[in-house]
Amino acid sequence: MSLRLGHQVLFSPVESSDYDFVATWLIADVQHFARVQLKELVPAHLNEGATVQALVDGLSKYSGDDLIVAIFLNREGRFSLEEVVFPTLHIAELWFVFATTPDLHMWQLVGDALREPEVSSFRYPT
Repeated sequence: MSLRLGHQVLFSPVESSDYDFVATWLIADVQHFARVQLKELVPAHLNEGATVQALVDGLSKYSGDDLIVAIFLNREGRFSLEEVVFPTLHIAELWFVFATTPDLHMWQLVGDALREPEVSSFRYPT
């Protein structure tokens, strides 16, 4: 997120009923905050039937004009945003993050999927 915004993003693991953490960053002396709900597409060996589409469909239970949802794709395979059908969602933004190499060194951040998504590639810091 820091690379995407061009500013350091800090996280506070404060869990509430509709979000898992709060992200914050400073731009031009203005402190920004974002409530983030984190979802995970678990590895196939844990739940072979889980799908990106099922996760997206399940987001309809959330509502919040300032709620951001991030989906961590934690399994091997390919991901195509064009294959996802988006129901009417009442959230601010939807993002996807996933590794693009088996050694987990290269990653992509895709979003905001509800508007005009962009792809950012990055190396996971070691």
